[in-house]
Amino acid sequence: MKYKPLNDEEIIALKPILQPGTYQFEAVGAEDTRSKKTNKEMIKATLKVWADQGKEFYLTDYFTGDEKMIWKLKSYFDCVGQLNLYETGEISANNFNHTSGFVKTKVKTDEYGTQAVVVGYIKKSDQDIIPTNQAPKAASTDTKIDFEEDDLPF
Repeated sequence: MKYKPLNDEEIIALKPILQPGTYQFEAVGAEDTRSKKTNKEMIKATLKVWADQGKEFYLTDYFTGDEKMIWKLKSYFDCVGQLNLYETGEISANNFNHTSGFVKTKVKTDEYGTQAVVVGYIKKSDQDIIPTNQAPKAASTDTKIDFEEDDLPF
């Protein structure tokens, strides 16, 4: 395989970074795992996030049940309209798959580089006040089709 070697600055310039903001997301994957630091149970979720003009980004977020991070777990399930699952006191990665809502992000630079990270989730009850220009556009349901005038053979 041949390629042009790039320096760190050139590589960073090629990698788009989701800008801070509030965006629509869908959890497209999740797995039950353990924290590398504490060895406690943890869920690693992959979020597909839609930015302006339908650009897609993928963010990873981590959830634990410990006292320092329980707020994030509750916030997530309040965001996706499934607070009743949080209230059971037991969840698994399967409870995250194909859930959706709105997420707040920021840009952070650390030992892993510069990247977008999740800073919070928007409550389901507050989602109707979010500007829709950052969400994917749904197909119009107002289109009427006149089936009597088509050329279909059935």
